[in-house]
Amino acid sequence: MKHSGIISLLLLCFFSCTEEIILHTDNSDPMVIIYGELTDEWMHQSVKITRSSPYFDTQPNTGVSGAKVSITSSEAKIYELFENDTVPGLYVTSAEWAVKAGVTYSLKVETDSDSGKKSYEATTTILPPIEIDSITITTINIQEFKTYTLNLYGNEPEGEDFYLCKYSVRDSLITTRISRYQMLDDVMFDGQYINGFPLTFFDDIENQEKYPEGRREHVVYLGSGDKVELQMSKVSKAYFEFITGCQREMRGSNPFFGGPAANIVTNISNGGGGFFTGYCISRAEVIRP
Repeated sequence: MKHSGIISLLLLCFFSCTEEIILHTDNSDPMVIIYGELTDEWMHQSVKITRSSPYFDTQPNTGVSGAKVSITSSEAKIYELFENDTVPGLYVTSAEWAVKAGVTYSLKVETDSDSGKKSYEATTTILPPIEIDSITITTINIQEFKTYTLNLYGNEPEGEDFYLCKYSVRDSLITTRISRYQMLDDVMFDGQYINGFPLTFFDDIENQEKYPEGRREHVVYLGSGDKVELQMSKVSKAYFEFITGCQREMRGSNPFFGGPAANIVTNISNGGGGFFTGYCISRAEVIRP
């Protein structure tokens, strides 16, 4: 994740086109970026800590080493995290454990750099899982292209809710990056039974040769007998806004019709970026005929 601290000057340019404007994008102070996703699955929980790089730098953010990281639960349990030997900035618990619905977890990170020591904190409360009855696959033919929709069935509770959807195809997770996360609100089915809501689309394997070579690698294909798994979690509104904000920054927006630039939501204190969250995972799978 990169930050520039730049606010769009497009409207100003419309009214003052003869004045030269110089934008400084290479001198903003680096920011500590903290990102952690705790789950209710038994595993070594982890938190990634990096430092943001200049706007035009093509290299990934560098890991922050030597930090002191801990997570405390509202049940008075304390989990220490230790830096991974091979991945700088990745901090992992020494033992496997799982979060529980209704419990609040508090993160504390202490860093030490040339600018001095600094402390960051964040909290997350685990929401209950969503009830999934099943998922199905429906075939759709669009001209010469055969595609598939993945459809959801299950109860949705009353009240404003937000969801994170991840997918595995042939036992391989295809949503490994934030840019591929699917975020969903319940505006269309709040408090109702979800009766075949189309979550996402896949292409038939036979379509692969029909796409230009540069696009083929960005499409997910299904063949006969392929297994698709849905991992769906109820998340906070703040996390929903964080992910959708990151995705808008990655994809860009139309400068004439898009909204003004805005800072991405974070729950990290003391000027840090990123997000600390946790959730329960509900799973369902289906086989493409």
